[in-house]
This record gives sequence, C-alpha cells and structure tokens, in this order.
Amino acid sequence: MSTKDGHGQITVSVRAPRALEPKEFTWTKTTKVGEAAKEAADAFGYAAGTPTFQKGDDILDRKKPLVAEKVEDGDVLDLVDAGGGV
Repeated sequence: MSTKDGHGQITVSVRAPRALEPKEFTWTKTTKVGEAAKEAADAFGYAAGTPTFQKGDDILDRKKPLVAEKVEDGDVLDLVDAGGGV
C-alpha cells in the first residue's frame, strides 16, 4: 500500500520527551491511537504509562482509529501520557 494514494497507510513523525530527534512511523489508518502510541513509546524506550498522542493542542483519543482523530500523512505528533506526561 502506498502512503501517496490516500489509501491504507499514514506516515508520521513522532516527537518524545527526552528524545533529541523525532522518529518516523507508518501505520494503517485504522490503527487505534493507543496501539500506535504504545508502539512509539516502546521504540523510544518508555516502559510505563498510558501513551497517547498530542496533535497541536489536542490530546487524541486512544480508543479511536488514527483516521477518526484526523491524523494525516506527514503529521507531526507528540508522544504524551494520557495520565499527564511520559
């Protein structure tokens, strides 16, 4: 599946506290925010917490698919903890 044809996948950059550089991830549009955030948290070495993403000023709902939270190809997301901070 191509990220360019608007179907299937989304590639985003994720920034995390204590990380100097963002990491790039590709998920299907239907991946739940919480599942994607957990994968990103693992990649950044965070073991505890309830990870989710923040897009701009909005904290994304962990239970909804990325596409339902209006995550688009090329977005930059911040990794945060749903309980207050990673």
